Amino acid sequence: MLSILFLLPFLINSQLICPSQHITSGKGSIPSDASKFTVLPANFNCDYQFDVPSGFALSLRFYASYDSGTANITYVDNLGNSARIGANTNNLPQWAVQPNAHVIVKTTSATSKLLIYYEFVDISKYYRIRFPTGKVLSLATFQDQTYYTFYSQNMDSVVLNLAKSFNNYRVPSSNYYIFDGDNIVTAKMIGRLSDYLTTSINSTGSSISLVNFYGTRYSDFIISNDKKSIDSFAKYSFSVLANNPTYPQTDLTFVPGYSAATFYCVDCESLYLESLGFYPTGSVQLVPLAPTNKIDPVLTYNSNTFNNSTQLPQVIPNKLFTIIYNGKYIETHLGVKSDNWLKPSNGRQGFMFSPTVWKAGTQSVFSYFFDSDISYKFSLGFLQKIVDSNSNLEISIGTSSSTNIYTNSTALDYFSAVGTHMNVTFKGDYKSFLTLQFNTTLPN
Repeated sequence: MLSILFLLPFLINSQLICPSQHITSGKGSIPSDASKFTVLPANFNCDYQFDVPSGFALSLRFYASYDSGTANITYVDNLGNSARIGANTNNLPQWAVQPNAHVIVKTTSATSKLLIYYEFVDISKYYRIRFPTGKVLSLATFQDQTYYTFYSQNMDSVVLNLAKSFNNYRVPSSNYYIFDGDNIVTAKMIGRLSDYLTTSINSTGSSISLVNFYGTRYSDFIISNDKKSIDSFAKYSFSVLANNPTYPQTDLTFVPGYSAATFYCVDCESLYLESLGFYPTGSVQLVPLAPTNKIDPVLTYNSNTFNNSTQLPQVIPNKLFTIIYNGKYIETHLGVKSDNWLKPSNGRQGFMFSPTVWKAGTQSVFSYFFDSDISYKFSLGFLQKIVDSNSNLEISIGTSSSTNIYTNSTALDYFSAVGTHMNVTFKGDYKSFLTLQFNTTLPN
């Protein structure tokens, strides 16, 4: 009796039969009805085939234990991509959508153990969040049973670009699935984010959808644009910067024509253009937001007139903007902080902007304090001024012993005074737009 009980499991497994029918619905396990590790017979060869219907996704969880050379367990997803299941796998999830997926199991000895749970999950009721082009999305915001659809309000094709962060592409998880259309039920899956580390993702229609079935979250960022808004560029890229920890961005760009790069700060509201290098000549334009937004350039620097030591650093009072390059090699250095932005020097010039200039509808408030050990002549010119009676611009210039304060200065077109410091504070509403050009020189 004892010998019969000992041999019984082996006798059952030696009779394991590969199913002749495709698996099309419900949930279950492989081997059939197993609830724990099952020893596979020697020379077992089976292709478990799953047909995934529209509106469903196939969830698989793998458990495997085998010695190298004794088994080969391969998962083939709906795109035909294959992945070998490791020799010591514990609760490895995999997902597939229509039309099908396979699990191919081959053994050479009766020592391999396997258990797979499968379930066909109804995804037709997943909640959709629509996201217009021209915006940045954090992949960490994805929720369970939710997907994002990026759409063009101009009915253009949609282009997605994964962020190039801190001078290197992060390796995104393959957990994010891409569908060419406005849903994940009837639209065709065209790949995973891991397939697009250095290339853009293009839709055939005016929308593209992204879903994460796995429930894991990653802190990568993605931007969407209308295709026509970036078609004129020989090269387009998207980069992110962060304040904590501090990650500046230095980009040496080969430009065979016009090229563009969009920059986004994860945890700050302003960015700083610290330096520019033209090799040998060229120009750059700084444009608010993303190319899709089609906003005219706010700043232009041309190599023929540019002076790095007097014109930079320059603050950009928004977390998202685009640089358009024209030249052969152009080096840009951006920062989330700047030690020299508020330091006067002889010939120093730059611009102060209300945040609304770089993003309409934001609160139009700024305050900058320039300070030095010696006296300078501070000059201000008003380049753009759209304000109402409730807006207030206060300018104070002076020394450690006395300061002259000038209030309600929006009526001015030009202002200058001598002192060791200058403080400029503006308060307006979301309809106010103000651009000031400043200049500091040694007094005569």
